[in-house]
Amino acid sequence: MFRLKTTVLVTVILLFLLTSCGSGASPPLVLRNGLVVTAAGADPIPDGVIVIENGLITAVGPESSVTIPDGARIIDVEGRTILPGLIDARASDLLGRLQLEDGQIDDVAMKIYLVAPLKTGVTTLRATGWTWDEMQETPELKKTLEDQGNAIPTVILAGVSLAHSEGPAYLKYYSHQTVGVGTVEEARQKTEELIDLGADQVNFLMSSGPSLNETLEERSPVLSLEMLQAIVETAHAQDVMVVGQALFPEEALVAINAGVDELTGWPSLTEPMPEELIQALVSNSVPVLSGFRVGQPQEGDVRRFLDAGGTLVFGT
Repeated sequence: MFRLKTTVLVTVILLFLLTSCGSGASPPLVLRNGLVVTAAGADPIPDGVIVIENGLITAVGPESSVTIPDGARIIDVEGRTILPGLIDARASDLLGRLQLEDGQIDDVAMKIYLVAPLKTGVTTLRATGWTWDEMQETPELKKTLEDQGNAIPTVILAGVSLAHSEGPAYLKYYSHQTVGVGTVEEARQKTEELIDLGADQVNFLMSSGPSLNETLEERSPVLSLEMLQAIVETAHAQDVMVVGQALFPEEALVAINAGVDELTGWPSLTEPMPEELIQALVSNSVPVLSGFRVGQPQEGDVRRFLDAGGTLVFGT
C-alpha cells in the first residue's frame, strides 16, 4: 500500500547506521546472522543476510545463498530480528506540529516528529488532520521533505478531510480540519483541488468522534454514496487512494460501497460490529486502521475481524 524506504530495524543503533549509508562513496553494508522478517508472506529467514549498497537493499536471503560484496562492512547482529520499516498510518496534526515557516521546518520539530520516529523504526508517516490553509503549503512542504532524503521517514500527505457542509462534523466539531462539500459536483471539485495541491491521498470524514452519543438524525447529514463515489472516481482516475473515517456501521457500508480504499477509524464504536460489515470489509479488501480504544464492544470484534481475514493497519 505504501512504498517503504529501504531501511530495516535491528536496534536503534543499527537503524541509524542504515539511514546514514546513502552516500555512493560508502562501502557496501552487510548485516548477517539475523532473523529476517521480509513481510512478503513468507516465513522469517533464519541466519539471514541483508546487503545494502549506495543506500539500497540489493540482496536478502539465507547466508548460504547471498554473495557478500568485496570490501563490504559486515555487522554481526547476533541473532537479532530484522524487520522492514514500520508505518504510522495516522500521524494526526503532523503539519501543525512541524511549525513551517516559509516552507522550512523548525529544527526542534524536525527532531521530535520526524527524526525520532525514524530512529524507532518508523520509516513511513501518513499525515492527516490538517487545515485548508495548511494544505496551501503542500508544494513547499513536499520539496522540503524530499530534500531531507533518508534522514526522515517518507511522509504520505493525506491532509484535510472532506465532509458534508451541512453536517456536525464540519459545522460543529472539526470545521478547522475539514472542507465542506454539499453536492456531488463540489465533492468532485474539492477532490481535484486537493490532488492539484499535492495530496498523496484524499481523506474523508463521515461522523466525528464527539458525536458518538448522538442519534442518526443528530449526526446527519453525512457524505452520501453519490458524493463518495464522485470523490473515489476523481481520485482513482489520478491513481490516488481515498481513505477516511466512518465510525458507525451504516456509514462504513456506504463508504465501502463507494469504493474507498481504507477506513481510518474503527467502524463500530458503540455496538458490536455486524457480520455484514465484517464480510463487506473482507470481501472488498478494505483495511481498517487500529487507532481505537480497545474495549467493549470492540474487544471481541477485533478478533472476529482478523479471523475472517481482515487487515488491521497501525496508526497513532
